[in-house]
Parts: sequence; structure tokens; C-alpha cells
Amino acid sequence: MDQAHVPLPVSPDLVIVIVSKNDQAEECDVTKSNLGQMMKSGNRVIRRLLGAQRNYGEIFERGLGSGSERKLPRGPNKLWTQGGLMYALPMR
Repeated sequence: MDQAHVPLPVSPDLVIVIVSKNDQAEECDVTKSNLGQMMKSGNRVIRRLLGAQRNYGEIFERGLGSGSERKLPRGPNKLWTQGGLMYALPMR
């Protein structure tokens, strides 16, 4: 197997934190296009999310949704506030 394609072990906890952070970024309307503006925010939660670079919705659209070859509808992968099942876990 090529060295570049060797899968790395990933902690399930790490995956949960990353997905939740991206969900929370979407709930707070942090996007790639408004990242610079959000850096000036006085909101502590938003400043914690700035490392996300993209929110869950942007990642879904690029990989599976309208920006991909698959063109899948987001359906239950929408935020719960938009009729979906995605909910960001509270971050401490």
C-alpha cells in the first residue's frame, strides 16, 4: 500500500468534537466567506469556532450536495432548526 494512503487511527471522540464544532459553526452562521468578519466578534463561542474554516453545511454541499457530482439533497442532515436531525453538542 502506498504510504500516502495508509489510514491513520482516528479517535471516535475526535470525530465527535470535529463534527460538533462544524455543526455549531453552522448554527452561529460562521462560514468561509464571513470568517474575517467573525474574527472581530465579541462572542466567545464564535471565536472558539473560527478554527473550523467551514461549517457542516458547506462541507456537505461540497462533498455530497449541490457542489459535488452526487447532488444529494441535504434532507435529515440539515440542522434541527431547519427541520433536520443535526444538533451541535454544547462545547465547554
